[in-house]
Amino acid sequence: MEMIIDKLVRTDLLFYSLFILIFLLIHSRRSSNEENYSSELFSYLIMALAAVTLLGIVNWFLDGTGPEPVRVTFWLQTLSYLLSPAPIVAWMCYLDYNIFNNRRALKKRVLIYLGPAYIILIIMAANLVRPGLVFRLNADGLYSRGPFYQVIAYILYLWIAGALLFFYRHRSLFAGRITQVIILFISIPLMTAMLQTFTYGLSLYWPGNTLAVLLTYILLEQSNSTRDTLTNLFTRSQFESRLEFKSRNNEPFSLILIDMNDFKFINDNFGHPEGDKVLQIVAKILVSDTSPGDLVCRYGGDEFVLLIESERPDICPRIVERLDHSLDLVNGTIEGYRISMSYGYKFCSDTSDFVLERELGEIDRLMYEDKKRRKAQKRETASRNSSSL
Repeated sequence: MEMIIDKLVRTDLLFYSLFILIFLLIHSRRSSNEENYSSELFSYLIMALAAVTLLGIVNWFLDGTGPEPVRVTFWLQTLSYLLSPAPIVAWMCYLDYNIFNNRRALKKRVLIYLGPAYIILIIMAANLVRPGLVFRLNADGLYSRGPFYQVIAYILYLWIAGALLFFYRHRSLFAGRITQVIILFISIPLMTAMLQTFTYGLSLYWPGNTLAVLLTYILLEQSNSTRDTLTNLFTRSQFESRLEFKSRNNEPFSLILIDMNDFKFINDNFGHPEGDKVLQIVAKILVSDTSPGDLVCRYGGDEFVLLIESERPDICPRIVERLDHSLDLVNGTIEGYRISMSYGYKFCSDTSDFVLERELGEIDRLMYEDKKRRKAQKRETASRNSSSL
């Protein structure tokens, strides 16, 4: 009985962490949009963390319980080490997507994020051949660390540091909540990991990660203003937050305001579900035809805004040309209507005195001039076609 109480005392934080993670998983799945890839990645993060936490609880209870379960304990400890990179990989993927909003680029980078996991796999394979390199179990099943235990810990630390360095190089792409999430992941798990590495008997690392995940859910995932549920683009509040960050640091950028032409015609004649489908098509084109660092937002209704991370004054016409070309390709597959957009844009080199209402007013005026020009071209083309008949 005394042994069971001692193990409960040692694992109480792990139990609390597991309950919190189960609650977060259930709550996030009920409240999130099925189309929200960020929420899907967050669920993977919770499940990975819950798996290693549960293994930690089981391993603590089996530790030193006698010779009978030694073989089971050995394989569970091995599995625990093999799965230890999983929450970190899930966190990196989750943060990557929230910064860059690009699934294709994430699928390429995930192989890099997985890199050190292969090293840990090799080390654990060596521990199977020569038990004691990473950990050993004595005849009574009592666990003790081996010389390579800290090697695995240092690999994970360096791995996290490399990812943070990569994100830091793209620090102009995020502000506000994402910055807070990065700070949380650096500070809380890192402090608890160092304590656990150098003080045997503490179980603080996974509870520290759980606390970071819980605060991430409150700060980022729970926020309803982060993503538009229909298009999965960032919303107006995210645009204004990034814009404030850019202007405060006086960094050059370009703005492109986009309004769809004849969108009411599509809704009235083909139905609102078809209109929603068109908005989703346009959203995918805007993301695919801009760089991962650019911010693509649904500004409201059938209006979109792009914040282009570039110091080139001529970048906007190039992007507009690219978008029109992509729309032409899509229109070749559609019958009954055409998707077209009008644009207003401006390169902002000096943002020290940037005023959003004033700048958007000017860009909005340019957009409606472009809309008039495009309508005139459409009428002229229709007139030429009818006269040729």
